[in-house]
Order: sequence, then structure tokens, then C-alpha cells
Amino acid sequence: RPPTQVVATIAAWMLGGSLDEPVVRAAFCVSNIAAVWLALNLSVGLFGARGWPVAGLLGGLLVALDGFQVAYARVVQYQSMVTLGLLGAAYLLWMAGFDGRGEANSGTWDARERRRLTILGGGLFGFACVAHYEALLFAPAALYAMWCATRDEAGRGNPTALLPPLAAFLTPTLAVYLPMVLNPAFSDTMSYYQGTRFKSPINFNVGYIFQMGTVYTSWGQLLALFLGGGTYLATRKAYLRDTGARMVELWFLSYFIFYIVLMTHAKTHVYTFYLPWAFLAGAGLARWKDVAGRVVTLRGHAFRVPGVRVAAVLTMVLYAWTTVHHYRVFLRTNPEYPWTLPKAERPTLNLFGFPYNRGWEAVGVLFRTGEL
Repeated sequence: RPPTQVVATIAAWMLGGSLDEPVVRAAFCVSNIAAVWLALNLSVGLFGARGWPVAGLLGGLLVALDGFQVAYARVVQYQSMVTLGLLGAAYLLWMAGFDGRGEANSGTWDARERRRLTILGGGLFGFACVAHYEALLFAPAALYAMWCATRDEAGRGNPTALLPPLAAFLTPTLAVYLPMVLNPAFSDTMSYYQGTRFKSPINFNVGYIFQMGTVYTSWGQLLALFLGGGTYLATRKAYLRDTGARMVELWFLSYFIFYIVLMTHAKTHVYTFYLPWAFLAGAGLARWKDVAGRVVTLRGHAFRVPGVRVAAVLTMVLYAWTTVHHYRVFLRTNPEYPWTLPKAERPTLNLFGFPYNRGWEAVGVLFRTGEL
């Protein structure tokens, strides 16, 4: 496993002078809080500047309510760093490639500023990859944004301008992974993945979206993601001129195809495409305000679409529903949430970030007897 989570833990130890839980977990908790802030800014920037501020706010809200983000803010694992790095890279590359307005090179930044933004974005992409190699799947979206950043007013790209951001990305990535690939034990790692994670060429494990999604977050949020995502797909032409949205589409597709279509057991790795999915779903949900309060006819039957006030109430219901779910899952310890699940499901789930009370008395006995 890449070294970021170990380095962050050691740094917290050296700065705090102890390995107490608050000290060790601080970096990962702060990373997730910063990631939510970045997600809101990216979502509002992607769609708000084009006249859809509600889309940006809804996308940021869906990320903030994401149970995976809550869970990984509580544990000492790489996911927080991957999330922060990818969102930071996406935000900077979006500003460089689309001038912070959703349009390729509309004049907000000059060439020097775009070059700096792409280099910083490439560096953050490299940081995310050093945190975990699954961040490499962001490459199609990153390369697209970098290429857009090199375009001139005529739409022509400059391949040589890609070299500095690619160098910023490849330098830390190769420094960590090249020795791993050259290590003789790398073949054992590949054999493990082929035998456990890629048992067949095509798998299409959509069930993991529901299995993991309903454990870590509420059914209400999952329904909002599907409704918003479906609406975005149906109204996608409205966003075609927004090339920043294409970056998010590439981000979603690369992770969805890899973890749902190709991988046999995605488990909690589905968290990777929940981020771009939230942005697209927010844009889709915002489209409903265009028909709010109107009477529409479907197969000969007329019905009135809920108005803006009803939509606001539904949003508050979603917020309350998901908040109660998170309380049951992450705060309440009697009973502990994982043990309320059907016994047959427990071995198939990766239960990260959940509070555990049971077993600590036994651990104390083992410490006192010297066995630990």
C-alpha cells in the first residue's frame, strides 16, 4: 500500500508527541472536511457560473451527506487523502481548462496563470495517486482538462504545454510506484488481484452500489442520486456547451466502468465515483425547477409537478433522513450498527469508520497479561 497514510500518521505523532486517537485521526478528518469544501466550490463553479447555482449547491450537499465521506473522516486510511487530492486537482484543472466559467479559455486567466494552475493540478493529481493507485483512474478527466487549458482562441491545442503538468503528476507517482513494480513481489500482488478482484472479464456488479450505498448512506440519498443522475442523462444536451461537465462525466465513467463493469468485488471502492455522480445528480435535480408548478401530460394523464416550496421541503427531508441515518450508523453504539445487519451480509462488507464498543475489555485483559 502506498505510503501517504503512514507518513501522515508519523507526522501527526511527531507534531503531537503522542499516538492518541485524536492526534492520529486529525489529518484524515481535516482532509475530508477540506474535501467537502472543495466539492462545494467545484460544484457551484461548474454549474453556478452558467446560471444554475441550485445545481452547484445540490451537488455540494450530496457530497456533504455522503456516508463514505463521514466514515473515512473517522479512520486512519488513504481514502481521505485520495478524495482531497482528486477534488483539489479537479478544481484547479477545471479553472485552468475552462477559465472558471465552464467555457474553454474564455479569458478569465492568461496563459501564464493557466500554466501555473495546470502544474498545481497535476501535482495534486500525483499526490492523490501516491495516496492510492486507484486515483490513476482520474487520468482521462485530468488529461482532457489539461488539453483544454492549452487551447488557443481558435481551439487548437499545444501538446508541448502538457509536459510541465504531466511532469508534476508523474514525478511523485513514478517515485513511489516504479520501485513497487520492479520489486519481485509485484507478481504476487498481480496474481492476488487476478484471482480475487478480476475473476472474469465482465462483471457488471451494480448490486454493490445498493449494498454499499444503503449501508453507508440513506436510501433517500441513493434515490436522489439515481433521480438526479437519470435526469441529467435525459437533459444532457443542456450541458453540452459546458465543457467542464464533460470533465466530470469522464471522471464518473472511468471509475464506474472499472469498479462496476470490470471488477468482481468493488466493495467500498465505489466511493470513488460517488463524488462525480453527486455533481451530475445535483445538476439533474436542478432541472426540475424549470417545470416546478407546471401541469404536464404523460400518456394522456395530466399532473402538476411539485413546486419550488415542495422541492425545498423534500430537500430538508433528505437532509434530516440522512442525518438520522448517520447518527444510527456512526454515533450510536448500542446496538452497534454493523451487528444489526443480517448475518449473511457481514462478511461481504468492508466495515470502515463504524464505532465499536465490544471487545475492549478483552483487549485490556490481554494487555495486562502481556499477550499484547
